[in-house]
Amino acid sequence: MAPKEIPLKRNNKNNPQIRSYTEAIKRGQRNVHIFPKDGEWKVKRIGAREEKRYSTRDEALSKAREDTGQNGGEIFIHNRNGLIETRFYSSDPYPPKN
Repeated sequence: MAPKEIPLKRNNKNNPQIRSYTEAIKRGQRNVHIFPKDGEWKVKRIGAREEKRYSTRDEALSKAREDTGQNGGEIFIHNRNGLIETRFYSSDPYPPKN
């Protein structure tokens, strides 16, 4: 017996799946990633095409905190292998030490 397909009504904003997905996308757009590349530190916001370049990690981190502001976005710091080394909220009064 073939499984019954249930059509997903994509235009229904009250659909919990659609609402959850839309909220996750909005939250994700506030996040900023910092990663080393070619001897520089790059800062990139999710969904943005361009990335900002800085000479030091501390400079990149302070600019990332300015960019996220009080939006409640998260900052992800990647290591040289691309793995997430540190993750914290931009509004965290006690961010991790370098």
